[in-house]
Amino acid sequence: MLEGVRNHSPEAMGEFFDYYFDRVFGLVLRLLGDRTAAEDVTQEVFFKVYRAAHQLDLARDPGPWLTAIAYNACRDLWRSSAHRMSGKSSSIDDEAVAAPLASTANDPEHDVLMHERERLVRKALAELPEQLRTPVLLYEYQG
Repeated sequence: MLEGVRNHSPEAMGEFFDYYFDRVFGLVLRLLGDRTAAEDVTQEVFFKVYRAAHQLDLARDPGPWLTAIAYNACRDLWRSSAHRMSGKSSSIDDEAVAAPLASTANDPEHDVLMHERERLVRKALAELPEQLRTPVLLYEYQG
């Protein structure tokens, strides 16, 4: 597969994408905390892989190389003025906000507390300096 990626084979690129998509998207989503931005950055990561496929070392696992590309794409977004200006409050139309309010589970209090804890962890991770956040995310979520 890697030889095909290096030669820009569409089949190999598709196989590479299918194999690594979840890993890249999960990392990017955890780094950015925004699903839409994560989708865009993940797409950008695989475009960068396509453009830099000639640099792929066939003797090594491409995972760390791909992780570095994903991390650098996130860092580029963090540095952009568009990202800094995109801060907004949560909307009641947002499924993550509305779901606890409309929950039909047996214990709505538990659901609300669980979602609040999850939100606080995401917020705490987002507030960590970049050099501390990345190792935590890579260790805890990427193994």
